[in-house]
Amino acid sequence: MDTEKKIEELKKNNFSLDYFFVFNDAYANVFSRFIKGKIIASGSLKNNSILIGKNSIPQERKKLLYISQFRSMKQENDNNFPKKIITTIDKMLSSTCFLQSEIKLIPKIIDHCSKNNIFFQICGSSNTEEEFLFYESLIQKEFKSWKFFPKKNLQTTYGLIDEATAVVFIDSSLGYEALSRKKPTASFNIRGEVF
Repeated sequence: MDTEKKIEELKKNNFSLDYFFVFNDAYANVFSRFIKGKIIASGSLKNNSILIGKNSIPQERKKLLYISQFRSMKQENDNNFPKKIITTIDKMLSSTCFLQSEIKLIPKIIDHCSKNNIFFQICGSSNTEEEFLFYESLIQKEFKSWKFFPKKNLQTTYGLIDEATAVVFIDSSLGYEALSRKKPTASFNIRGEVF
């Protein structure tokens, strides 16, 4: 069902509320079409709750932070998965999997970092070995100037953004939050090529 048809269906429910806080004006515009009440674009409550950190120590080297949107490909009860991930990359390149965009983008980012002496960091979306192995398989062995940061907590995640020289993402809401934290940010919104 396309969006317009879905909105027309939702209008029939006569939804109403006093206040509804949403991420941005685009969401407010959509919800206001089928919900009666005061809809307020408040941004990300998580982002708004963490103060923007100040980088007190001058950086000797630029840091480019990539915001991961890794999603597990592991099947339940698949104990051999860590060994399999490297061999599945070739299959994924020709598939329409969610991670195909990362498979295309990460080597290009690594090439840029290598040529410009930039330290590459990955802000993990999980704390699994699976996610680390996925990114490790996309990075050339000779490129040593990178680090994967598994997901820990909000302070750690937003701290990585605040300490980075710049941020890169595909279509993660955390990437848009980096913009709101006044961080130079690039969005490579290429997921649509797959979906």
